[in-house]
Amino acid sequence: RDRMEAFRYATLLMPQANRDMLNVLMRFLSWVATFSRVDEQSGSKMDTYNLATVITPNILYADVKEPTRSDRDDTFSFEACSVIQQLMDADEVLWMVPDAVIVFLRDNSSEFVEGTSELNTKELLRRCDKLTSGKPIADAEP
Repeated sequence: RDRMEAFRYATLLMPQANRDMLNVLMRFLSWVATFSRVDEQSGSKMDTYNLATVITPNILYADVKEPTRSDRDDTFSFEACSVIQQLMDADEVLWMVPDAVIVFLRDNSSEFVEGTSELNTKELLRRCDKLTSGKPIADAEP
């Protein structure tokens, strides 16, 4: 449950286009997984675990300049597959703005919302930080 909340907040930090693409991709892969083992005679073996194993190296990987050492374990790969599988298994709540964020924005709307239509994520986070620290936004340094 805590991990899914962390995923929800992490997806909020993604650029909108990336978040939308991840949402569509995870929903599509989840739909594909519904055809695994339809019955004894038909279906595929591509459940969410197998789909995550196949797709993860292509969408979630480490940018490593050095070749991997032979004595290094595959913990990262296992954890990455686990993340992708959980995203595929997640329900629609994952892609909704958390209630705490909505309440925060509602309570601070007059200070926060002014001129936010063209702000990037970094600037929005800076404004949130200034609101939670108690400093007026106008007094905050860029």
